[in-house]
Amino acid sequence: MGGTGNALVRKLVRLKPFHKVVLIGIRRVEYDDPELRQLEQRVIDFDHLENHKADFRGFDVGSKTQVKTQK
Repeated sequence: MGGTGNALVRKLVRLKPFHKVVLIGIRRVEYDDPELRQLEQRVIDFDHLENHKADFRGFDVGSKTQVKTQK
């Protein structure tokens, strides 16, 4: 996770504006902070989003901070 995503996640955990925070990304993020380690993480393939519809259901708010570079 990059700097922007990391800062956003840390702020969400600290301020607790939502009942639940779920991280969705291309790989699992390993955190040293015990509070961040308890967050639910869902790993998806952004090239095949149609296969991950269920991973996005049930959320009121979403934010994407990762930029995928095309080769």
